[in-house]
Amino acid sequence: MTASMRRTGRLEVAPDGKSLVLIDVDQRKPGTQREVRYEITPAELIAAIRAHGAELAGESHAHKPLAHIGQVARSPLNT
Repeated sequence: MTASMRRTGRLEVAPDGKSLVLIDVDQRKPGTQREVRYEITPAELIAAIRAHGAELAGESHAHKPLAHIGQVARSPLNT
C-alpha cells in the first residue's frame, strides 16, 4: 500500500459460493492493520448500492457504515 492509501475495501466470493465477503482493511494507525469482514448476499449488496449510491475513486463523500449488514468476523492483525 502507498503512504496515501490507509483504508481499502475489497469484495470476494465466499467459500460457499452463495454470498460475498466485503473486507475492510484499516491501516490508519502506524504499524497496525485491522481487518473487518462482512458476509452479504448479492441481493443485500444491490440494495445497499441502491440505497446509498456508489462512490467512484477520487470522490469524497461522508462514509456511511453498513451496520445493517451481518458482520462475520473482526480480527485485528498486527503488521
